[in-house]
Amino acid sequence: MRKAVFWTFCFLISAIAFCSMTDEKVMLFVNGTVLTVDENMTVAQAVAIKGPRIIAVGSNEEIIRHLTPETEIVNLRGKTLMPGFIEVHSHPFLKMVVENAT
Repeated sequence: MRKAVFWTFCFLISAIAFCSMTDEKVMLFVNGTVLTVDENMTVAQAVAIKGPRIIAVGSNEEIIRHLTPETEIVNLRGKTLMPGFIEVHSHPFLKMVVENAT
């Protein structure tokens, strides 16, 4: 009996973990300057993402179509968003670590 309860518990935990991994939340970033860095260097106003993927880029009106009751909206208030930009040359970080270590 204890083994059955244990394996049932393990199955339920696995099922919950799997469901939470596949439940991708939609986020909308609106009212900003979105630098797409595509071949035309297009500048947009908003972007929609679902999980780790960009699903739409365009005007606020185009992006708001992706709105659901669970959607998180981030108002950029005119700030610039650069999707996919990763800073990999981090001298300031190294300087901070070395100075704090001494």
